[in-house]
Amino acid sequence: MPAVKLGEFIYLYRQAFRQMLRPVLWLPLLILSLAAVGLALSHYHIFSPVFGPILKFWLGWLYPEQKEAFFHYPQHFLYYPVVLYDSMRILSLVLEGFFLGIFSALLIALYREEKLRLGGAFRLAAGRYFQMTGIWAIMLMGQYVISLYFYDFVQIVLGYSLHTAPRRQFGAFLGLHTVIALSFMPFLYMLPSLVADRKPFWMALRRAWLLMVTHPFVTLGLVGIPYAFSALFGIPLSFSNQVVTILYPESILYMTIVAIGAGLLANFVMMATAVKFFMDQNADR
Repeated sequence: MPAVKLGEFIYLYRQAFRQMLRPVLWLPLLILSLAAVGLALSHYHIFSPVFGPILKFWLGWLYPEQKEAFFHYPQHFLYYPVVLYDSMRILSLVLEGFFLGIFSALLIALYREEKLRLGGAFRLAAGRYFQMTGIWAIMLMGQYVISLYFYDFVQIVLGYSLHTAPRRQFGAFLGLHTVIALSFMPFLYMLPSLVADRKPFWMALRRAWLLMVTHPFVTLGLVGIPYAFSALFGIPLSFSNQVVTILYPESILYMTIVAIGAGLLANFVMMATAVKFFMDQNADR
């Protein structure tokens, strides 16, 4: 496969921004984002008769030592981003791969100049739901392991605690997100490859993996730019102690909703550019 020039890379982004004018493309991503907002609100309304018992069970299993603090003000907002992030992983496992698959199917139909049919895209993604969810589970598990041990690894390398070095702590934070973005690269083209046609599962994965290996820098750009945009809005949530101290505790919720909105835009651009690049590189296959 020939190298991709800068003009062609910019062309991918221009095509992605053009597709933002098509309302039907937004629907699967909006549903996914609304589910994330609902989850964020459920973790905010901790004394709700519906969500309260569920949260107590969830925290009792996941964070038994912090369970009581989570239900007291303002400690609730100190733990809020961490607990919500773990809950978001479950939502991502169940829904994200599926709805991004619907989005990919709609984009493929658009780039093939076929009629955009939401029902057809839904059925196509539903037929590969378990395959897409399995792929997403592998990616999420890898990212979970990275986030779990990355700071410990950095502290072992440095030889001292990051808590005593705020600048290096922020540097480690940037390093963590860089590694997570890199871990997404092998999975970028898998959803488009699965819904593009009815090729066998392993053949679809091989095609997606081959495209990533032959165009690593393009893939890095298609992942890195939207991810950096999204991560920028998530930075305050990683420093909830400072946010609660400097601002007011409830601002954590508003920042979370803004971060979800940024993730919506990032997902649109990332998948739109990835699907277009995938289709262009596999036009003769």
